[in-house]
Amino acid sequence: MKDDSYDYAKEFEERKKYANLTEACPVCGSIVFEKRLDDDVCPVCGWCDTDIQCEDCPDEDNLENFMSLNQAREAWKRGEKVH
Repeated sequence: MKDDSYDYAKEFEERKKYANLTEACPVCGSIVFEKRLDDDVCPVCGWCDTDIQCEDCPDEDNLENFMSLNQAREAWKRGEKVH
């Protein structure tokens, strides 16, 4: 489970200095990951990129992320919080 009190944006800024970020978040589309499906949290939208809730199972919810991938994409489009 992701920790809502953790400063993911700060971690992202540190990782960005040393990492080759080439992979996009499946929810917001921001280039924030070195590698997909590695349980990293997107510092832009808050999605935890897990191999269980991915494009292969976009309707799985109540796992690492409360929302399914499809629900999170729709919420992001509406400007709502992804969780």
